[in-house]
Order: sequence, then C-alpha cells, then structure tokens
Amino acid sequence: MKKFIYKSSLFLLLILTTLVLVNYFGDSARLFTKGYEEKIINIISNNKNATNISNFDWRLLRRDYIDRLNVRPDVLVLGSSRAMLINNSYFDDKKLLNNAVTGATLQDFIAIFQIYKTKKILPKSIIIGLDPWIFNVNNEQKRWLTLSKEYYSYYNIEKINNEISNFYKIKELISPSYFQESYKNLLNKSDPISTKKIYNKTNTLLFDGSLTYGEKYRKVSQEIVDNKAVYFIEDGLYSLEKFDLISADLFDEFERFCNEIVNNKIKLSIILVPYHPIVYNKINNNYKIVLDVENKIIEFAKNNNIKYFGSYNPENTGISRQEFYDGMHLNESGIKIILNQSTKP
Repeated sequence: MKKFIYKSSLFLLLILTTLVLVNYFGDSARLFTKGYEEKIINIISNNKNATNISNFDWRLLRRDYIDRLNVRPDVLVLGSSRAMLINNSYFDDKKLLNNAVTGATLQDFIAIFQIYKTKKILPKSIIIGLDPWIFNVNNEQKRWLTLSKEYYSYYNIEKINNEISNFYKIKELISPSYFQESYKNLLNKSDPISTKKIYNKTNTLLFDGSLTYGEKYRKVSQEIVDNKAVYFIEDGLYSLEKFDLISADLFDEFERFCNEIVNNKIKLSIILVPYHPIVYNKINNNYKIVLDVENKIIEFAKNNNIKYFGSYNPENTGISRQEFYDGMHLNESGIKIILNQSTKP
C-alpha cells in the first residue's frame, strides 16, 4: 500500500511539474514573460502595424504605450474586444487611439483614464463600449488587476495590494485550461512583425491601437460564423452568469466616472455593440437582465445629454448575421453601420 501511495505521489508530482513548466515557459497570456508587449509598442510607435502577434497582456501594452505618448488624442476608445475594431478610418482628420482591452471592466476604463490624466494628455472625446457584464458583480473578470495601481491612484489610494494580482498568476500557473494554450504557444513562439498592411495572415494591431483579425478568422463562410454563435451559447454566456441584479455600486461608480469625464470638458459617447442574432435570442429568453442594462444605460445617456450608438439587440440597428465574425464580435461592416447610427446629444 505504501509503495502504491509513493508511486501515485510521484506520478502526481510529475504531472504538476509538467503543468507548471509548460504554463510558465509557454505562457499563453504572457503573464510571466517580459518584453513581448515592448516589441509591439516599438512597432506601432513608429506608425507601423504589428502582425504575427499572439496572446499577451493587453493592459500592460496599453499602459506602456500611453507612457510614451506626449500628444493629446482627439478620440479615445475604451471598451472590450467587442470595440477593438473601431479604427481611425471612421473619424476623418482626427487622431484616434483605441485602448480597448479583452474582457474590459469599469476598473479598466478608470485606470486607463487615470494614466492619461496623470500625463496631462486627456483626449478631446471618449467613446466607451459598454458591455452588459460591466454591471455584473459576478462577471469573474480579474485581468484589470494589471492596472490596479492606476485604478486605485484615481481614488488617491496609495496602498496597493499586489497579492491579489500574484494570486491570479499563480492560479494560471497550475491551470489545466491555461496549459492547453501554453503548450501550443511553446511550440510556436514567434516575434511580432512590422508591416504597412492592415489585413494580414495573422492578427494585426494597427498603429492607432485597433485590431484586425487574421485571415482564418476573417475569411470563413456564414455557416461557420453561425456555428460559432451556437457554440458560444452552449455553456452559458460570457461573464453573464449569476447576473441577477444590476449592481447599484457599479452603476453609481460609472455615473461618477462619466461626470469626471464631462467635468474635464471631454465629449463623451457610449456604444452598445450588438450580439449575433442567435446569441441575442438566448439573451432574450434567459438573460433578460441584459435588456434592463440597455434600458438603464440609454435612460442615463438621455438624461445626461450623452450621445449613444447601437443596441445589444441586432434588430434594433439593422444588423444581420452577415455583420459578425462570431457570437459577439462584429466585423468591419457591422462597426461601420453602428457608428453611422448615433443619437444626437
């Protein structure tokens, strides 16, 4: 029996060691690898586009890029990956910077705003892509902790607890799901490539901070896009589980943040990016809180004379399934439709 326990312990130790080593050296989200974001920044800072990019810390990239800026942007885009395709071409004669981050939360918006404020280069206007999970206290988004120092600085809180951020990294170090992506990354490690082209074989970060998807994601049939939407709703909706109540605290914080923007004489707009019709049908049947979120945002915008674009419901904007890449990301034609349908402030 002792021999069996000994062998089993050795086997488990071997599995755990393999898991940790692959997650650390493969590091699919670049949590433990330094310098990758800097390589991308070096490219886009010279008005070139960076392609051949893979998973990295979007927040670290945004923070370090802003640190290099010395010019006030005309338009700043804040939001999640659902707003990353908004680029400079939609705003003639204006310098746009897209600072959207994956799985964005209110903390991200405030932290990024604080970086601009500290550098005294606040933009002339801000567009905020508001996803419904912003007001869900159970959204399980923790990636904003990369910018925890900047977030707490906004509230003049000097003592920063880095233990939470470190706990998040340790958790990923022993995560089986992180292992799957890290293993792929370990086999295919490569550096970003500078290019003048907007659309490339792989994902490309444009010099204005916006994103274009790689060829395999862009050039697919409608059937594949619809299948992605079906797959997206199979195991619950992204960051919308346990969303039973719009957080009063988060909405109050959002209102105060909007007031801060306006008080700094910055023009504010809000964009509500639609979901794929298949996904919205699921929302309409099982996640009606999302409808309440939209109504509350629109009411707030109207009461405060704020321009807003779009709707979570694709039918409200004339968006069809042809304007999507997957269950929740619009393609370029969809973004163009939304930006042409704004309300008057």
